[in-house]
Amino acid sequence: MQLFVLGLAPVLLWTAAFINPPHVVLTEFDMPFYKYIYSIISPLPLISTIIAFVIMILNGIFLNYIFTSNKLVQKTTYMPAFMYYLLNSSNYQFMTISSLLIMNFCLIVALWCFYRIYTKKESAEEIFTTSLIIALASMFYIPSLFFLLWLWIGLFIYKAYNLKKWLISLFGFITPFIFSLIYYYLTDQVAEKLNYFVDNFVHLPSIHQISAPIHVVYLAILGVLTVTSLFYVHTSKIENNIIYGKKCNILIIMLFVSILSLTFVMEYSEFSAFFSIPLSFIFTIFLFAKRKLLYSNIMLLLFIILTAVKIYFTTL
Repeated sequence: MQLFVLGLAPVLLWTAAFINPPHVVLTEFDMPFYKYIYSIISPLPLISTIIAFVIMILNGIFLNYIFTSNKLVQKTTYMPAFMYYLLNSSNYQFMTISSLLIMNFCLIVALWCFYRIYTKKESAEEIFTTSLIIALASMFYIPSLFFLLWLWIGLFIYKAYNLKKWLISLFGFITPFIFSLIYYYLTDQVAEKLNYFVDNFVHLPSIHQISAPIHVVYLAILGVLTVTSLFYVHTSKIENNIIYGKKCNILIIMLFVSILSLTFVMEYSEFSAFFSIPLSFIFTIFLFAKRKLLYSNIMLLLFIILTAVKIYFTTL
């Protein structure tokens, strides 16, 4: 039954996009790597929607595997994937290829690499790879730069105080930029790309574009659910071992860094998709909390209905 619902729900939520595909998303914070993809896929809206749907499904499955393999949730549950699909399917306009979707994929891979740091004494390769992937994500969507802060705070949580590991994280982060700089230098584009980078990074956010009532209601409910779920995550940390607590903290830090990066581009980003990785875990803990089964099921049903209503209004 879980597998049936897991497969059926995203298809139902994306039905409107399959029938009438939205335009491929383009924002002021898309970087050259994404602009190249946009130039290829933008004339093909239906194909773009199908590709985005497949990427979202694979992201959810991989994220579910990360949580179960790290013993953060039960091995028999698919709730993290289901919550990921709900959070990434709340806006019709984003049911297509976007830099935010690519950023999500990169961050899921980075999370998988980061969790491997704790299990190895010599974790130089994992640290380098994690910072490298964050840098690659920023080459599609510039707010991804903030997640380097997530990596550094995570190293503190893991008590990785070795200066060598911090230098490795820095070298991994700058490596893609070095290769890009060499390419732009050889093609005489350095000044143009640097100006583009500065123009996109220096930005004062505005909230005038998110004042629609349905967006405000959805964000308010999302905030209440998040605060409530964080309480249950704290309780679960107390009831489990230290390793579990540290892995939970990694996701909580990712949530707060997501909030920090979102405030930078709040008028262009889909809120729930920005938080979908940590929230899919945090909401799962709340839904499986002891002595709250009926209450949590009612909350889940209301959230599903709200998501469907939000999709309806974003198609107008």
